[in-house]
Amino acid sequence: MLKLGQTADVGFAQITALEVRPDVPVDYDQQKRWSSVLVRTCATADKVEGEPLVLTWFPWTVNDRQDGVYQITGVTGGVSYPVPTYPTDPGQRVVKGQCVKGWITFNVAPGAKLKSVTYTSDSAPRPVTWQF
Repeated sequence: MLKLGQTADVGFAQITALEVRPDVPVDYDQQKRWSSVLVRTCATADKVEGEPLVLTWFPWTVNDRQDGVYQITGVTGGVSYPVPTYPTDPGQRVVKGQCVKGWITFNVAPGAKLKSVTYTSDSAPRPVTWQF
């Protein structure tokens, strides 16, 4: 498990979770609480398993102290996320040497005490977790 600010090498990129905002303003009526994590990814390869390297929110989750797992918000359009925003659906293609930094936002239960963020990709050798 890494600490915020430490970098993980996942074979095709170096990824760093830099900062967490446990409570960010929610402007979507169907969700009560959002949390965001600032992430920086630098591509170390142009392709993954023969496909272009595309960055999105989908491989990311946040975790609470009671083993709860929270997904990205899934809300696209009509809302305000912290900026700069990490690439969302359909993602952003990156090439070797290119870096991207931005906030990823999650739908989190009210009262949950967050402990970590996890990056899980079928293309990465293992999940990587940063502790808050």
